[in-house]
Amino acid sequence: MSSKKVMENIPLNFPLLSSLPFFSATAVAFVCQIIVMCLAWFVGRTQFSLWWIFLGALMWWLAIRSKEKAQNMRRAYDGLQNNDQKFIRDRVEELPSWVYFPDQERAEWFNRMMHQLWPFMNLYLQNLIISIMEPAVNNALPKIMKFEFERITMGDEAPRVGGMKVYKEHIARGEIVMDAQILYAGDCEVKARVGKFRIGFNQITLQGTMRIIFKPLVREMPFVGGITAFFLSTPAVDFNLTDLADVMDIPGLSELMRKVVQEQINYFTVLPNKITIPLIQNLSKYDLKFIPPDGVLRVFIAEAQELERADVGLIGKGKSDPYCVVKVGAQIFQTQVIKENINPNWSEYFEFIVDQASGQSLEIEVFDKDKGNNDDFLGRLTMDVFPIVKEGTVDKWFRLEDCETGNIRVRLYWLGLSSEANLINSVIRETTMLSDRTHLSSCMLMVFIDCATALPNVKKIASEPHPYCVATVGKQSYTTVVAKRTYDPVWESQTSFLISDPKSDVIKFEVMDSKSSKKLGWIEVPLRSLLEKNNMDASGLFALKNSGPHSELRLNLRLRLLKAISLPEAMATAQKMDLNPSLTANADATGRMPKERTPPEGTPISAQEFKEGAGSGDDHFDGGSVGNVRVPVDLEAESELRQRNSTSAAARLTMRWGESRRALFVAVHEVRNISKLVRNHNVGNAHYVSVTCNVGQTKTKRRTKEFIGDPDQQSYEETLDFPIDDEQLLKTAYLELKVKAKSGPFAKDAVVQTIVSLENVIGVSSHTDWYTLEEADAK
Repeated sequence: MSSKKVMENIPLNFPLLSSLPFFSATAVAFVCQIIVMCLAWFVGRTQFSLWWIFLGALMWWLAIRSKEKAQNMRRAYDGLQNNDQKFIRDRVEELPSWVYFPDQERAEWFNRMMHQLWPFMNLYLQNLIISIMEPAVNNALPKIMKFEFERITMGDEAPRVGGMKVYKEHIARGEIVMDAQILYAGDCEVKARVGKFRIGFNQITLQGTMRIIFKPLVREMPFVGGITAFFLSTPAVDFNLTDLADVMDIPGLSELMRKVVQEQINYFTVLPNKITIPLIQNLSKYDLKFIPPDGVLRVFIAEAQELERADVGLIGKGKSDPYCVVKVGAQIFQTQVIKENINPNWSEYFEFIVDQASGQSLEIEVFDKDKGNNDDFLGRLTMDVFPIVKEGTVDKWFRLEDCETGNIRVRLYWLGLSSEANLINSVIRETTMLSDRTHLSSCMLMVFIDCATALPNVKKIASEPHPYCVATVGKQSYTTVVAKRTYDPVWESQTSFLISDPKSDVIKFEVMDSKSSKKLGWIEVPLRSLLEKNNMDASGLFALKNSGPHSELRLNLRLRLLKAISLPEAMATAQKMDLNPSLTANADATGRMPKERTPPEGTPISAQEFKEGAGSGDDHFDGGSVGNVRVPVDLEAESELRQRNSTSAAARLTMRWGESRRALFVAVHEVRNISKLVRNHNVGNAHYVSVTCNVGQTKTKRRTKEFIGDPDQQSYEETLDFPIDDEQLLKTAYLELKVKAKSGPFAKDAVVQTIVSLENVIGVSSHTDWYTLEEADAK
């Protein structure tokens, strides 16, 4: 016994391996050493690089870490869902919104109701997911791959509402608007097939704010005509992959899979996409589904300063290659990448359709572009849309959040919807002035694709088609869902397009068969025809070309001008329309009721024609009726302005500072009533306007062409440009304007003059005003 004990304590003579902490002098350690030596011999014998072993170990470690992070997040959701009181005590810094905001209710009563209803809602939700998701995924996959659900189990855990808010202000009379913070960390499980492969999801978590609108309110049971639900912004979604998809649950591939799922969620549930459920039978589908947006948010990403240095150089931190990702709901745009610059200048415009001004937010994220790696995060800016609506125009420097350093300058414009077709010329001029690199929108086209009738077969022996409709305007397109096996599909789909030039643009509708990918018919509608329609609306049946003899497509088209009006005015108009529906066809978006409809002022001009008329310069603009973007030219206000200056000598100017060419542009429109001031000058009948721009010690002088005619009714409509490097220099710069007359072959005397300050030009697209003239100095 003693000899055996002594033999067990004899250390093995492997000095190199015995020095490692995870080896000992036991038989197990000896076997492990032999295995390690055999593996080393095998790697050397096959000339196998050790870097592959290191890369595999690293990927395995990242996968384990990602799963642990997801499990920790799920445990946190479970803790909040099961016992939110204990969760609050443990995590005081992460209190839910109903604790901070008194207008939000905890709604525990609703969670108890959902727990009772959840078993009965399972079957409905399963059928809803299958009917919506299967066609969408099959359209995105190649034709040889077929996606279908095998099993969907919603589980026993119902979603919870963390906080609920019912709005009292900025809503129409016939609707109820409610926001609910949805939290789901259930035990549902999804099994599906992609071709011959089986994939699965479980442990799904979701968190986001959902808006629920009860509209319209009616005078019969159940007092609500329908329900519209959508997420105001992209919800946070996570899940665990099973079956074959579990192989892809490694960094990189799993992120790609989650991105695809996130895009599908955005496509169906995030604004401008909505889920509508009618509750009464005789409800008009237009009242529930064809709801116009609140307006358009135009975003100008100007520049940034002092961004973080994300790239590593030879002697430490280098510079960054910054770009911006701009989001409103499911609409996402990206600026260009500026190489090696921590003070980038983007100067790019983006336009977002805003369905719900109260509740939606603008998010700007700045990243550093890295090749082959994940882009580095440099900062974030988040703003609510509604304060921008009240301001009209915002031009400020903002401090970036979630970063150590960095500022960004953003200019924001809120544009409402107007049905005044006679303003189309001035709206096109305003948008053309803003940018020469981007075709900004002057109108919004709202489209409701209702249904089609009597569609043909692709082949005579073919079965019923699987039709869907594609609407295209320029580079923008929208595709409806697929209606299976029918000659008379019903889509009831709504979408909106931003239009640059309604005179030349055309919207094209194509009805396609998803089974054969062949066209069943098409139609084109020139948008110019809508300008001549009453209230710029067109609806009805349109005959399809290259289709059956009786094939028709039912559409509803609505064109609206983008005009700077406030949301309270639009809401007041909406309430007035609810009280008296007969006003709908005659009132415009500003709430004014036209006495008599007047035709448009002449023929609408296109942006290209406008640029050609303005000259070859890329930042020139015509001297027409150009208004301020904060308060654009209004015909009634313009009439009052003319009446106020009808007796005094005055000059009418429009001024703006060009971002791209770094210059001040001054449009000289007209000069009025100068003869009353002239005492010691020969007025004559030949005049011109001389403008001198004073910036510090620098003076730049420009003049118009001569005007021959009545001195009290001088019309020029000419544009002058003055170089100014920085918009901030406009604070101290000023213009000297003189109206001069010829008194001889070479002599030119100043008749009247004035000094014009440039402070009103800062931060706006353009500024139009009348300036009082005084008698020129006799010298």
